Amino acid sequence: MPLARPVIPAPRLIAALALFIALAGAALLFFRDPATSPGLFPPCLWHASTGTACPGCGSTRALHHFLHGRFVVALSFNAVGLVVLLTTVAVLARPLWLALRENRWALPQFTRRFAWCLLGVGLLWALLRNLPWAPFTSLTP
Repeated sequence: MPLARPVIPAPRLIAALALFIALAGAALLFFRDPATSPGLFPPCLWHASTGTACPGCGSTRALHHFLHGRFVVALSFNAVGLVVLLTTVAVLARPLWLALRENRWALPQFTRRFAWCLLGVGLLWALLRNLPWAPFTSLTP
Protein backbone atom coordinates (compact mmCIF):
# COMPACT_ATOMS: atom_id res chain seq x y z
CA MET A 1 0.00 0.00 0.00
CA PRO A 2 1.57 3.36 -1.04
CA LEU A 3 2.07 6.07 1.52
CA ALA A 4 -0.19 9.09 1.27
CA ARG A 5 1.52 12.29 0.16
CA PRO A 6 1.34 15.12 2.68
CA VAL A 7 -0.99 17.95 1.78
CA ILE A 8 0.93 21.21 1.44
CA PRO A 9 -1.21 24.34 1.62
CA ALA A 10 -1.17 26.71 -1.31
CA PRO A 11 1.69 29.22 -1.41
CA ARG A 12 -0.83 32.07 -1.34
CA LEU A 13 -2.28 30.84 1.96
CA ILE A 14 1.11 30.43 3.64
CA ALA A 15 2.32 33.80 2.33
CA ALA A 16 -0.84 35.55 3.52
CA LEU A 17 -0.47 33.98 6.95
CA ALA A 18 3.21 34.96 7.15
CA LEU A 19 2.38 38.52 6.08
CA PHE A 20 -0.42 38.72 8.67
CA ILE A 21 1.92 37.51 11.45
CA ALA A 22 4.66 39.96 10.39
CA LEU A 23 2.23 42.90 10.28
CA ALA A 24 0.70 41.92 13.64
CA GLY A 25 4.19 41.76 15.14
CA ALA A 26 5.08 45.15 13.67
CA ALA A 27 1.83 46.63 15.03
CA LEU A 28 2.56 45.22 18.48
CA LEU A 29 6.07 46.61 18.34
CA PHE A 30 4.77 49.98 17.17
CA PHE A 31 2.31 50.35 20.04
CA ARG A 32 4.34 48.74 22.83
CA ASP A 33 7.81 49.93 23.74
CA PRO A 34 10.08 46.97 24.56
CA ALA A 35 11.98 49.10 27.09
CA THR A 36 8.82 49.69 29.16
CA SER A 37 7.08 46.34 28.51
CA PRO A 38 9.62 43.79 29.77
CA GLY A 39 7.13 40.96 30.33
CA LEU A 40 5.73 41.21 26.82
CA PHE A 41 9.00 40.68 24.95
CA PRO A 42 11.27 37.76 25.85
CA PRO A 43 14.76 38.54 27.18
CA CYS A 44 17.85 37.65 25.16
CA LEU A 45 18.85 34.15 26.25
CA TRP A 46 22.45 34.67 25.13
CA HIS A 47 22.82 37.85 27.20
CA ALA A 48 21.07 36.28 30.18
CA SER A 49 23.39 33.27 30.20
CA THR A 50 26.73 34.86 29.21
CA GLY A 51 26.43 38.54 30.11
CA THR A 52 27.68 39.49 26.65
CA ALA A 53 25.74 41.05 23.79
CA CYS A 54 24.71 38.78 20.92
CA PRO A 55 24.62 40.19 17.36
CA GLY A 56 20.88 40.79 17.74
CA CYS A 57 20.85 42.44 21.17
CA GLY A 58 19.01 45.74 20.93
CA SER A 59 17.24 44.84 17.66
CA THR A 60 13.75 44.88 19.18
CA ARG A 61 14.25 48.35 20.62
CA ALA A 62 15.90 49.47 17.37
CA LEU A 63 12.93 48.27 15.32
CA HIS A 64 10.50 50.00 17.70
CA HIS A 65 12.28 53.33 17.17
CA PHE A 66 12.61 52.70 13.43
CA LEU A 67 8.84 52.18 13.14
CA HIS A 68 8.37 55.55 14.87
CA GLY A 69 10.72 57.29 12.43
CA ARG A 70 13.53 57.83 14.95
CA PHE A 71 16.23 56.43 12.68
CA VAL A 72 19.31 57.76 14.52
CA VAL A 73 18.04 56.38 17.83
CA ALA A 74 17.26 53.06 16.13
CA LEU A 75 20.79 52.84 14.75
CA SER A 76 22.24 53.54 18.20
CA PHE A 77 20.62 50.38 19.61
CA ASN A 78 21.82 47.96 16.91
CA ALA A 79 22.93 49.39 13.59
CA VAL A 80 24.05 46.13 12.00
CA GLY A 81 21.04 44.16 13.26
CA LEU A 82 18.66 46.75 11.83
CA VAL A 83 20.40 46.75 8.44
CA VAL A 84 20.35 42.93 8.34
CA LEU A 85 16.65 42.89 9.25
CA LEU A 86 15.75 45.43 6.55
CA THR A 87 17.88 43.54 4.02
CA THR A 88 16.05 40.33 4.89
CA VAL A 89 12.70 42.04 4.34
CA ALA A 90 13.90 43.33 0.97
CA VAL A 91 15.18 39.89 -0.10
CA LEU A 92 11.92 38.18 0.91
CA ALA A 93 9.64 40.78 -0.69
CA ARG A 94 9.77 39.25 -4.20
CA PRO A 95 9.04 35.63 -3.17
CA LEU A 96 6.22 36.86 -0.94
CA TRP A 97 4.77 38.94 -3.77
CA LEU A 98 4.92 36.01 -6.20
CA ALA A 99 3.27 33.70 -3.68
CA LEU A 100 0.44 36.17 -3.07
CA ARG A 101 -0.06 37.23 -6.68
CA GLU A 102 0.71 34.09 -8.71
CA ASN A 103 0.26 31.36 -6.05
CA ARG A 104 3.74 29.91 -6.67
CA TRP A 105 6.95 29.61 -4.69
CA ALA A 106 10.11 31.40 -5.72
CA LEU A 107 13.43 31.18 -3.90
CA PRO A 108 14.97 34.41 -2.61
CA GLN A 109 17.60 35.70 -5.01
CA PHE A 110 21.00 35.97 -3.36
CA THR A 111 24.33 34.32 -3.92
CA ARG A 112 26.25 31.99 -1.68
CA ARG A 113 28.92 34.69 -1.42
CA PHE A 114 26.31 37.15 -0.11
CA ALA A 115 25.20 34.63 2.54
CA TRP A 116 28.80 34.07 3.69
CA CYS A 117 29.41 37.82 3.81
CA LEU A 118 26.29 38.28 5.92
CA LEU A 119 27.46 35.56 8.31
CA GLY A 120 30.93 37.14 8.50
CA VAL A 121 29.50 40.58 9.24
CA GLY A 122 27.33 39.10 12.00
CA LEU A 123 30.26 37.31 13.63
CA LEU A 124 32.48 40.39 13.38
CA TRP A 125 29.70 42.54 14.86
CA ALA A 126 29.30 40.08 17.75
CA LEU A 127 33.03 40.21 18.44
CA LEU A 128 33.48 43.99 18.16
CA ARG A 129 30.52 44.97 20.32
CA ASN A 130 31.84 42.84 23.19
CA LEU A 131 35.36 44.26 23.29
CA PRO A 132 35.91 46.11 26.60
CA TRP A 133 37.76 49.13 25.12
CA ALA A 134 36.59 52.41 23.65
CA PRO A 135 35.20 52.99 21.04
CA PHE A 136 33.82 49.41 21.02
CA THR A 137 32.05 49.83 24.37
CA SER A 138 29.65 52.26 22.68
CA LEU A 139 28.40 49.48 20.32
CA THR A 140 26.53 47.65 23.10
CA PRO A 141 22.97 48.92 23.71
